[in-house]
Amino acid sequence: MNTVYQRAKAKAQRLDWRPAEETGFVAVAKILKSSGILRSDNGLKGKMGQTLNKVNPLLYSAGYPFHQTSRRKSSDGYTISFKFYSAKAYSQFVVKAFYYEKVDIFMIKFFNKSNRSLNKYAIRTNRGDVRAILRTNFDILTYLSTTHPHASFGFMGERSYFTSKFSHSTLLEPMADNQRFRIYRLFLHQPAHFNWLIQRFELSYIEKLSTCLLVNKNSSNANAAKAKGKQLIDFFGQIYPELNFSRF
Repeated sequence: MNTVYQRAKAKAQRLDWRPAEETGFVAVAKILKSSGILRSDNGLKGKMGQTLNKVNPLLYSAGYPFHQTSRRKSSDGYTISFKFYSAKAYSQFVVKAFYYEKVDIFMIKFFNKSNRSLNKYAIRTNRGDVRAILRTNFDILTYLSTTHPHASFGFMGERSYFTSKFSHSTLLEPMADNQRFRIYRLFLHQPAHFNWLIQRFELSYIEKLSTCLLVNKNSSNANAAKAKGKQLIDFFGQIYPELNFSRF
């Protein structure tokens, strides 16, 4: 039977992941400047153009109870931390909601508490509990939207990586349209989530950065929402001009 390590190695080779030395650096500001126009995301489309917002049982589950553990100030705003326990993964998970006061947005990230490495946001759990974990993150998003009714939200799909036990070299998944981003986006398009979202947010994404933005519609018309999206792009291009895998 193939081990988790062997399956991960086979996947990295099959998908032609490239060495971290070659692809670890991502020029965020440059990408945003050249292709930073937000693409509206009002429904996934099939090959014939039909909307694919249908119930997918593989992506629907109840979430876990969660609780807030801290709220800490930062130079750009503050960070709110939450914890929950995954019964299937036998692990505690930490959710970080990074709030940027200047543009009124939360960027949400999560990780398994047992992973303390700098790459903790990119480590896969391999425990088969993705549905409940994503649902709990969604429940935290809905909670924050009640306490911050004018805030927008966003997330970035972290790249997966594979490190050889022998050479210790690392292969990286491409940044654009990566697997986490595709899973998150498909999850958001499940009717139980999507119908709630589109009443409150303009869903947009930057595929080259595997990033989705939920731009708040509160007291705004369509043009105001687009202007807000442009403001968010400009802001993130300034505070995150680049990403580098070695810094994670």
